[in-house]
Amino acid sequence: MITLKEIAEEAGVSLMTVSNVVNGKISKVSREKREQIYKIIKKYEYIPNYSARSLAANSSRIIGCVLLGNQSESNLLMDEYNARFAGTVMDYVHQQGYYFMLRSVSGHREATEFLRSWNVDGAVFIGMSYTYIKRLLKENRIPLIFTDSYTEDQEIPNIGIDDRKGGRLAAECLLRHGHRSLGFICYATKDEISLMHQRLLGYRETLSAAGLILKEAHIHRLNTDPARGIAAIADAHISSITRNDVPTAYFTTADRLAFSLIRAFYERGIMTPQDISVIGFDNLTSASCFIPGLTTIAQDIEQKAKMAMDALFRRIGDPAAPVESAMLDVTLVERESTAMLVMDR
Repeated sequence: MITLKEIAEEAGVSLMTVSNVVNGKISKVSREKREQIYKIIKKYEYIPNYSARSLAANSSRIIGCVLLGNQSESNLLMDEYNARFAGTVMDYVHQQGYYFMLRSVSGHREATEFLRSWNVDGAVFIGMSYTYIKRLLKENRIPLIFTDSYTEDQEIPNIGIDDRKGGRLAAECLLRHGHRSLGFICYATKDEISLMHQRLLGYRETLSAAGLILKEAHIHRLNTDPARGIAAIADAHISSITRNDVPTAYFTTADRLAFSLIRAFYERGIMTPQDISVIGFDNLTSASCFIPGLTTIAQDIEQKAKMAMDALFRRIGDPAAPVESAMLDVTLVERESTAMLVMDR
């Protein structure tokens, strides 16, 4: 492959002139010389060595997007939330003239190895525990931004949503429809202040204010195999119907859980919403296409991603800039998966 030096020799200009043109610094290069250099570059199909350039400049111009992996899922982009968030970040990064790199990790050590080995200029994290966040900030001196991470530490930059309000909205919807025996389904987490716990807190508080108790037996935290967990919940529901001790409605903390639950009930002869009402969370595209249409708590995934990147690039431009955190609003989108409770059910 032709080198910059060889391009300079053929064009009859200095090596610095060619370097300036390749790097977009063209203000001091005449139009005639620029066009001559561009023709030679096109003629030999010259491709700049960005890795060498990044080493020389001590900057890769790479922005990392890091997903905390789930051992039970081989493709994290099958999750629409992850795909929409990462896609928005990718577009934003490219518009800024940077390069986008997506990586899933199992914990903070793997994340730090990724950040250091690629010399990234900054990174956004989709889902990360407080314990991991503290270690990441201690081990890395580049701008980092986190999303949907709960902590009392004001020095941690985080863009999230009002998860507690989401729980309240779900409970209020089911109460309006006459439901008094309610269930709750979420992914298991070790963090006591995680978004799952915030959604449960808002849900439970609203039921309590209405004089109702959310029974522990009706709270389900799913671990490594959500599909099997959902099936077990549906089976347990069937076996408890004769004891008249089953929820008439469920709030799930993800649309994907709601879809699985509705399907599992359908396979066992329990119809939604005629026999059971179900609420999801996220308002994924498929929520409006699903039959029945899914009632869900909506969040603006793209806006969250853009706000995270705004904050990240402000820190890249000024490392001394103050830490930024923000909380976006959520709304209830009511569709056909919820209905008034029939008292003789």
